[in-house]
Amino acid sequence: MAALAKMQSDEEIQNKNEGKELKYEYKTNVNTMIGKLKDRLILIMIEKSLLKRTRMYRDLIREISKNTIPIRPDRQNPRKFKHYRDRYPMNARRGL
Repeated sequence: MAALAKMQSDEEIQNKNEGKELKYEYKTNVNTMIGKLKDRLILIMIEKSLLKRTRMYRDLIREISKNTIPIRPDRQNPRKFKHYRDRYPMNARRGL
């Protein structure tokens, strides 16, 4: 369900930015999308009226598409892992 909402939101973002001269393309912020989906998806599913259900879903997609992040090409930042030789060094000893 989240993937479907992301695809629809991305389409809406592309339609909104179609005639603009933007430096980057934009996509949906997945973290905020999941937060909004988990709050409202159950309410949409238990709604009995089909008209209200579709209206609630359209409002949700519209709200999700407002939270965008740029797609920056050639962005590769490797993670830096710290390898400690000692599990508990002297300044971070456990109490027991």
